[in-house]
Amino acid sequence: MDFYIIINIIEAIYIYYMFNIFKTKYSIHHPMEYLILKHLPDYYYHPISTGEYENKICPFGHLCGKLFILFFLFRIIYYKIYQKKDTFVTKIVIIIAIMGSLGMNINAFIYLLPILLIEYYLQYS
Repeated sequence: MDFYIIINIIEAIYIYYMFNIFKTKYSIHHPMEYLILKHLPDYYYHPISTGEYENKICPFGHLCGKLFILFFLFRIIYYKIYQKKDTFVTKIVIIIAIMGSLGMNINAFIYLLPILLIEYYLQYS
């Protein structure tokens, strides 16, 4: 199996695990999160500084984690058909993921860092 396909499968499994299953008692956040979450529906609420062993991603983040899986599957199919990497859509998805996770949940951004580093390597190698 091709290295690019294996990386996409590993990234999809990692994102699903970190956004839907992973639990921790540590929460990293910025002060603006309190102000942002106060004006949003409960769908966007994630635990902040509770000290409880739980998943620190909101229901919207769970949905985004599942959408990432579809994105990685799309990339695998595109690569199999055209035998080239889809760099334009990947860059757009990465920019949206960075902006959204930095604005809404720093934990999600930290969970995305390994993916961002891998994607940087894949885009510029």
